[in-house]
Amino acid sequence: MKKCRKPETRKGLYTAFQSRCSKENYPLLQEIVQMRHKLANMLGYPNHASYETELLMSKSAETVSTFLSELLEKLRPMWAKEKEYISARIEGKRCKELGIPFDGKMNPYMTLPSTLA
Repeated sequence: MKKCRKPETRKGLYTAFQSRCSKENYPLLQEIVQMRHKLANMLGYPNHASYETELLMSKSAETVSTFLSELLEKLRPMWAKEKEYISARIEGKRCKELGIPFDGKMNPYMTLPSTLA
């Protein structure tokens, strides 16, 4: 990936790597989710998140959701600046080095840690 000059090849490798074992793992993950939900219901909770958070400082899944929503709104402006920097400076430079046309977008197959080095 470090020296690959074809965006299509980079995208194909990225997709293949990210989806490895997905066919084998999907049924297992479905079963885990169903079992967690069943356990939470048996213990009187509406869902697994409520069961897991009761003993934590947050006390409820709703508190966690509210906190994360508020945090997202505060971080969104900082992410916009960071994304612009990564896209324009780092990704643009990397594409130029590889001789790949830069489309101005952040593509996951271009922003791998080795790409940012």
